[in-house]
Amino acid sequence: MGSILSARAEAGEQIPMTEASQRFLRSYFGRYYKDHAPALPRRFARREFGFFHFGGSGMQRPVAFATVAEAQAFLARQVPMHAYYSSAYYQDPSVPMAQKKWMGADLVFDLDADHVKGAENMTYAEMLAKVKDEFRKLIDRFLVGQLGYAADAIGIVFSGGRGYHAHISDPRIVSLTSTERREIVDLVRGLNLDYNWAMPVAVVRETEAEGRVHETLAHRLPGRGSGGWRGLVREALKLLQGRLAGMSDPDRIKYLRTFGGVGARKAQELVQELSDPDIRGVVSNALVSVLQQLCMDEMAGELDEPVTCDVRRLIRLPGTLHGKTGFVVKRMTRDELDGFEPLRDGPVAVRDPQAIRCEILKPVNIQLGGESYSLQAGPAELPEPDAAFFVGRGEAKAVG
Repeated sequence: MGSILSARAEAGEQIPMTEASQRFLRSYFGRYYKDHAPALPRRFARREFGFFHFGGSGMQRPVAFATVAEAQAFLARQVPMHAYYSSAYYQDPSVPMAQKKWMGADLVFDLDADHVKGAENMTYAEMLAKVKDEFRKLIDRFLVGQLGYAADAIGIVFSGGRGYHAHISDPRIVSLTSTERREIVDLVRGLNLDYNWAMPVAVVRETEAEGRVHETLAHRLPGRGSGGWRGLVREALKLLQGRLAGMSDPDRIKYLRTFGGVGARKAQELVQELSDPDIRGVVSNALVSVLQQLCMDEMAGELDEPVTCDVRRLIRLPGTLHGKTGFVVKRMTRDELDGFEPLRDGPVAVRDPQAIRCEILKPVNIQLGGESYSLQAGPAELPEPDAAFFVGRGEAKAVG
């Protein structure tokens, strides 16, 4: 049951559509599937597939395929609105969950606009750009930089909607439990990180008075070239100093006071402490607190935590179309990710494309598939891929 609800959440609430809009999208999707085979995952015969259909009220599952041709024929015949496959491998994926016999699961990372701060105030284009930046950080900083995977060993997929997925099929991780996957999530998110481990307390000075030795304690910075979260702590310090460098002292104090627990006096002391480029190798308790907050806000990776922990997750099937945009769910390499622009590269052409008569329901202003649109509510004639985008998002309805 959890996987059904997860897929529904990933698809989002179904947008009510007119019969004409459903007929248009189903025709458009159907012609696409006749000419395009899905990009089935490795060991696909051991995986479960699930589908939402136009006008349907629930997910069709369990479905299993023995060949690529069988899968393509299903898509061309059924023409689903959304298509998914399981991250898990089963002895028999075609039977109810209690009888499947779980054999393992890929490690999957999902990042979309729901997990990006401030996304609710962004345009769709701005949201996609921000999600892509955060996704690259997830791959480069954590999956490659900390978990040690080669970039070409990570399956990268644009979801067709508002985000990206990363898949790792390493035999060493397929048997990990949800609890063990939770530890990977904590690593990426920086949760439960012991900052006394990252910046251990040490004696930095000893003085003797009245026959007693007094010790001065401070936190030592991680050494240059440190890896893992110790290295990210140093990166956070560099980021903080860079921001302060371009400010006046009053602005530095104002900025530092935005951190929890930093009052005016502490902020003044921090300005003095941070003026030393090397911080003399030690930092105060106040600076440790600031760096901890900065690490959580700037250094930690963003991801949909339940997706990575779930060992039976349903995830978008590459090579299919996203029902809310008409965009292809697209596989790519890490190098291809840098140049990928969803609003330019997401729309796909079908054989013998048509112009579609639509009614624009609300003003839209967007660049899509190489075209620049600034449309007011009312009638319009659009290329099929662009019409699919506006109709799927509820910004237009097909006419006729």
